[in-house]
Amino acid sequence: MLIATHDLTFVAEVCPRCILLKEGKLFADGQAEDLLYNKELMESADVEAIGGPNS
Repeated sequence: MLIATHDLTFVAEVCPRCILLKEGKLFADGQAEDLLYNKELMESADVEAIGGPNS
């Protein structure tokens, strides 16, 4: 299943894997919790990280 959304909280709740795009290109691919809560990575992708244990 493919879900395209800007609702990162939803993604963190339902998706085990996450792919981040930046300027239409693959930027990061991995476990959603590893990517979405990583403040430095998310800022590099020009996206605000969601608060959590790894932020």
